[in-house]
Amino acid sequence: MYLLSHLVSLGETLWLGGATDDQMSQVRVLPLRVIASFRLGEAIGRSDGCDDFEYIDEIYDSIPPTLVRFVLWQHAVTMCYLRIPLYADTISEALWQVGAFVQQKWLVLSRLADLAQNSALLEPASIAPLHLRAIDIGIEGQFVTSMLQFLAADLADNLASDNNRLLWMQFVSAATKGSTESGEVYSDGITHTSIKTTTSAGTDLDGSTSQRYAKWVARISNTTQSIRILSAALMQVLAILSPQSVCQSSCTNAADALKSIFTIVLSKLSNSYTMPDNERHELIA
Repeated sequence: MYLLSHLVSLGETLWLGGATDDQMSQVRVLPLRVIASFRLGEAIGRSDGCDDFEYIDEIYDSIPPTLVRFVLWQHAVTMCYLRIPLYADTISEALWQVGAFVQQKWLVLSRLADLAQNSALLEPASIAPLHLRAIDIGIEGQFVTSMLQFLAADLADNLASDNNRLLWMQFVSAATKGSTESGEVYSDGITHTSIKTTTSAGTDLDGSTSQRYAKWVARISNTTQSIRILSAALMQVLAILSPQSVCQSSCTNAADALKSIFTIVLSKLSNSYTMPDNERHELIA
């Protein structure tokens, strides 16, 4: 509550500029000088010298007085998130209350990047609430685009090491994963060791998580964004089924993933008549 009230008060002073109306809170298109000020504020907050007050004073002395409050506002928001990331939801609520759209967007995308860095993009408990916040501020499309870019990078990093970190594996059922055996022989004639996903008792370690992820994708109300994620998963399946990587276990998992993906796609398309016109046109395009 302390952080929320003080950050809201700071936002009213720096972002709203003490305005008595909410005109500033409704602004979505800002002058380039204000956007540049926000970028500078973030750069200061992330710099190695962010604790060097003499260095900070020199920077602020060189900023035009009319732009100082915008630099300081983004600087403060950046420092709050970087120093106390566990309070990101509180920071987000404060930004919502003062209508700081640019900072809300920055915070959502920064948290998404941190999830990617911590290999948590495929954890429904982490990605689902952040996705809802992106919907609230109207950046769902950009959110999904950024998420898929991070997952594409994970494909290159994990293809040879940890298949369970890949998007397409989130659509493989627990039962199918549990039947995966190690030491499969690939089409190149070389025996490769597959990742086991079962405990000694045969219980799937992450099957429930993957099932929750598939359910989350299926429940995304925006059909276009849901199908974009499904399409990315489908492309990964096709890559896995290349002649160089086909083995018995990968074929079994891929078949199960394809079944799940197409089931969700058909369900989404069957409800397309209820879609808003803009979503239907976006999907067709």
